Amino acid sequence: MSCSGKRGFVLSLIFTLIVLPIFLFSQLIITEVMSNVKGSDSSVGGNPGDRNEYIELYNNSDIIINIKYYAISDGDAIDQLDCWDNTYGILPDNVIINDSILYPHHFAVILDPEYCDSSYGNFDFFMPYIFGDSTLIIRPTNTTIGNGLSTNDPIFLYDSNLVIIDTYGTPFDTTDTIPFDPGDGISIERIYFNSSDDINNWAPSTNQSGGTPGMYNSISNAKLFNIKFNYSISDNIVNIDYELQNLLNLNLENTSIVLKIYRIDTYFHSIKTFSLFSGTISDSIYIFSSLFNADIDAFYISQLVFQQDNIKFNDTKWISKGVNIVPPIVINEIMENGLITSDWIELHNVLDTSISIEDICLSVNNYNYNIPLLNIYPDDYIVLAYDTSKFYNKFSRNIKVYKLRHALSLKSNDSLKLSVGSTDFEIIYIDRSLHFDNDISIERIKQYISGSNISNWGFSRDPNGATPGIENSIANKNSIEAKLKPAISPNPFVYNLHSYIEIKLPENSNVIKSINIYNVDGYRINTLNILSPYQKNFIWIPKNRNGNNLTTGLYIIVIQYINIDGKREKVKIPLAIKR
Repeated sequence: MSCSGKRGFVLSLIFTLIVLPIFLFSQLIITEVMSNVKGSDSSVGGNPGDRNEYIELYNNSDIIINIKYYAISDGDAIDQLDCWDNTYGILPDNVIINDSILYPHHFAVILDPEYCDSSYGNFDFFMPYIFGDSTLIIRPTNTTIGNGLSTNDPIFLYDSNLVIIDTYGTPFDTTDTIPFDPGDGISIERIYFNSSDDINNWAPSTNQSGGTPGMYNSISNAKLFNIKFNYSISDNIVNIDYELQNLLNLNLENTSIVLKIYRIDTYFHSIKTFSLFSGTISDSIYIFSSLFNADIDAFYISQLVFQQDNIKFNDTKWISKGVNIVPPIVINEIMENGLITSDWIELHNVLDTSISIEDICLSVNNYNYNIPLLNIYPDDYIVLAYDTSKFYNKFSRNIKVYKLRHALSLKSNDSLKLSVGSTDFEIIYIDRSLHFDNDISIERIKQYISGSNISNWGFSRDPNGATPGIENSIANKNSIEAKLKPAISPNPFVYNLHSYIEIKLPENSNVIKSINIYNVDGYRINTLNILSPYQKNFIWIPKNRNGNNLTTGLYIIVIQYINIDGKREKVKIPLAIKR
């Protein structure tokens, strides 16, 4: 990577005087820069190096722009921009290639020409990004963007006369602290598109995938507005209060704010739409209140829709007896990299009533799977899968499966979105840290914690590698009940992180009979020595009977003991081992 930075860039005073006034009126602007890609900066051994770097541009005008007349620079090299075609690799269907026309209020993403290089296909971080629909993909005519981006490189955008029309990193101010390193795999995003290149107008992306190429920036809404939501239910009347704080005191013309109310009982349907505001946002605080008749036993959705020329976002809340954390149907389990069963996704109806939902859309990296109608019983599950025959080869045919019309392929770093109509139910990012092994699913821990919270997910501990159609193996259990069961820790056990496994018998145990370890095929691989029949704690270094370390996979610890009531107990605990 180049490390010259803006302090090493020299520009003549005359050229500086020419370009500075133009920045405020540029039609094409820089809106996002990914210079610190996920993984090592070195390209040795399949590391991403500079091939995952990108720069996002935005047509901030009402006219079309031919991108081939523009150039980009990191202060070391100036690169003319050109079309992307399939000779540089195949990209997702939702983007635009073989074209140089950028339409009004659309995004273009400059990719490194090696982004799709198939020789890196078996390595980590290969083609990791999710692009917004209709994003124009372009490339530099050089083999890299600039001389390879560094986190302290400024970015210059030139027009056809090589006049600088926009910058990132305030290159003409050497006293501030921008550019800066936002963190591994995190981009720098422009907060407000109509404001100039200023240290206060850039911030690290808050998107879980690390960036938003071809999409409205994740930090824009958070930095521009603060939304406070509250509601109360009394005498079958729901009172909704929104407070919208204009944090930067911006003047936003052509702004529309609409409140949509949906009800979920047996069906999902719209019951009310309120037009809250239309015109120019200029004040610092706006307060909106709305009332509607409601059945307090029903489940409602309140969706605030904010739309302006440059800013569009929805703020969705769930209303049901004071609970507004998760939607009525959640993504509960994900099988990615399924070799035996193929890939699938499990949905769970968290309500105590049946639900029938129309116009459902499951999006995987912006590829849509449309589902006309789903019927799910109270506290029941349904699996979305394409290859149902492979699924039923391993799992029970009593499990409800909805057959998708197109193949479903999931992997680490994918983004999933479950929506109904225009309302997003859940947006989930499959973090790489959640992947344990092929044919082992990712399970939700608590159903009333948001699915966007990565800590609310973990890999399945079930001997079958997954729990479709039943409660997840890692679902949060009652703490009192947990004290009456044996416990093992750590689980999973990782050889280069942990030294031993501790096995604790429950408080109601009396006499220990045996502790055996089996692999998932049912073969006993070891038996623990019992020093005393009243022993409560055991230390075991995971090895087989020959003294060798175990291979990566799932194992079963079978504990037999007699409890204080004289009853014989036999408990099976799944254990994950990783080398």
